[in-house]
Amino acid sequence: MCVVRRDCLLGEGPCWDERGSTLYWVDIKGYAIESFCPSTSTNRRFKLDAQPSGIATRRDGTLIVACDRGCALFDPSSGTLHSKWSIEEDRLENRCNDAKTDSMGRFWVGTMHDGEKENTGALYCISADRSARRILDNIGISNTLAWSPDDSTFYFADSRIQTIFAFNFNKVTGHVSNRRIFATTLGQSMAPDGSAMDREGYLWNAQWGGSRVVRYAPDGQIDRIITLPVSQPTSCAFGGPGLSTLYITSARTGLDAGQLAREPLAGSIFALDAGVEGLPVHDFAA
Repeated sequence: MCVVRRDCLLGEGPCWDERGSTLYWVDIKGYAIESFCPSTSTNRRFKLDAQPSGIATRRDGTLIVACDRGCALFDPSSGTLHSKWSIEEDRLENRCNDAKTDSMGRFWVGTMHDGEKENTGALYCISADRSARRILDNIGISNTLAWSPDDSTFYFADSRIQTIFAFNFNKVTGHVSNRRIFATTLGQSMAPDGSAMDREGYLWNAQWGGSRVVRYAPDGQIDRIITLPVSQPTSCAFGGPGLSTLYITSARTGLDAGQLAREPLAGSIFALDAGVEGLPVHDFAA
């Protein structure tokens, strides 16, 4: 079901704010952050002077935002970005992409070549003191930052090579090891994009070009496929009462006039009753 009809160029990074019962997401190429309150059906759009790509909540009601080649804080009450800092000053053709917070309050940010032509992306872990540690390098398009319910496994996708990887995860140190292929769409005309984790340890993945969201079992086998009326779903997040609603973002960038005519809801937000609860969102610890 479409719950917010929008024309986001590149809707991404949905994040549920439990305190405000509000869904936030970004329109990367539209230079905007958007919000939706289901109880009032209120949708707001905040225009920015930077490309936001991922967001996470903070205890004071503000958000941390991955944008351009760094991060900033965002105050929904004023609609402004402030306190910007860089994490990747040496890669001028890169921008931030997917971003999530782990259970220890660290903000994980993946980067990518903005033209999607080089493997210059990386993955960073940002601590409460705003220091950034590079975790992975030589990435095409960073996506899918997720952790298993027991924090033993970390999931990360490189959409450019159509692959989701699983890693052993050390919750205390934030280190990853033992990279292995979890799932892939190689040979198909779609790529794994953003993901959400449910309480049963199943990974829900939006698949760009595939008009679908796939629920993967912990062993990487496909458990369920949800078909969507848009070809470019981008990411998903659990929210709503009991975290049982799966919200899905989408994009219209790159679609020609004919495709847009066939996909009038491209760039909108969709929601479905997942039949299972998602994991809670963690605040950035700063």
